[in-house]
Amino acid sequence: MSENKITVVRQMAAGIPLFQGDVMVELVAGPVPVSFKAVETKVIAHSETGHDHTVEHGSVFENKTNPMELYVQCNYAEDGQPFMDFVHHRPGNHPHTTIRVECEAGQVFLIGRQRESAPEGWRQVKD
Repeated sequence: MSENKITVVRQMAAGIPLFQGDVMVELVAGPVPVSFKAVETKVIAHSETGHDHTVEHGSVFENKTNPMELYVQCNYAEDGQPFMDFVHHRPGNHPHTTIRVECEAGQVFLIGRQRESAPEGWRQVKD
């Protein structure tokens, strides 16, 4: 089994996203919208095959009326250095690289997730 590597992003610019598989992370200006509620989960993209994407050292906020919208907020971690780790949990030899985003405490990031069309409308892909 190969070791999961970490790619460090020292500074993100608003409007320039980064990707980890089918998950997009984009810095946004301003706070989390008031219609979003903090949730306990750290899962930002669920997979029925066990390949979840999670955020470590960040708070997750969901829009209960639109499951396609998700935000994360940077929290402090080790030694006062704020960062978030975006981790792909995939058993076997081919996980996506963990992405560590160095950020300022309180910075907010939009999470985009791959979607697919279904008879009932758009839904999040759950590979």
